[in-house]
Amino acid sequence: MAARKAGEKRKQRWVGATDAEWSEISEGAQAAGLSNSDYVIQCCLDARARAEATDIGLPPPVLHRAVRAVLILEELQRLRHENAGETGEAVWRKSIAKVEAWIAGEGGLG
Repeated sequence: MAARKAGEKRKQRWVGATDAEWSEISEGAQAAGLSNSDYVIQCCLDARARAEATDIGLPPPVLHRAVRAVLILEELQRLRHENAGETGEAVWRKSIAKVEAWIAGEGGLG
């Protein structure tokens, strides 16, 4: 956990959790060497940072449909190459290499 600013004090807050949820939080906190409070805060802030880092501005249903469409097209293309025989497989691998090179060149896409 990052140190608090000088003069900044923690206040008690109330968090509702089932016994099972609190047990999971306690186990995670213990494994991380943190208090339950510090663990909850760290998890929330880490999740926010991840969301901000990956937010591309599309609503989840739109993003889901776009990813699904790309994966379906990828699978159809793979099957088309597979059905074409060994030449198709070689073409498929070459296509993958070209796409990976393009993604690497774009930076930040993974």
